[in-house]
Amino acid sequence: MKSRIGIIALIIFSSAAVALAQTHIAGTAECSGPEQVHVMRLSDQAGHFFVMSQGKCHWTKPIDIAGTETQTDEATVTKEVRGNQARVRGYVTETTVSGDKFSYRIQGEQVIERGKTVSEQGQWTIVSGTGKLEGINGKGTYAGKLQGNDTVFELEGEYQAGH
Repeated sequence: MKSRIGIIALIIFSSAAVALAQTHIAGTAECSGPEQVHVMRLSDQAGHFFVMSQGKCHWTKPIDIAGTETQTDEATVTKEVRGNQARVRGYVTETTVSGDKFSYRIQGEQVIERGKTVSEQGQWTIVSGTGKLEGINGKGTYAGKLQGNDTVFELEGEYQAGH
């Protein structure tokens, strides 16, 4: 019986330690549009096409992650557009002030008006890191809105350092 209590206590304390190791993050990035865009129209119905794009954003409110801050990112995104809706999938690589990088996968939905994305929301999951960020993992949500000619993204979530 004592060994069961000991095992249960160990599980409870181990779970608490893992929960404490998660660190909340949040930041704001501004994107002025992709640098490269490739569009493939589909012939099944009007307004149905695939888009692949790549562009860079800068952080107006950097994410503080593992003792460094995000500085720039590069996003490579594919989306399937049907009318004024799009399903988004892609990868974003963040470069930090220290030169370390981490990449995350995104999945989301967009609302489009007159050829411009007016809003986007989705989830992100960290898939890799370099330097101090090697072995990092994390996940969260993001939301973006058109402001002038730029899209402003709010990102938040949690991460756990790999080292």
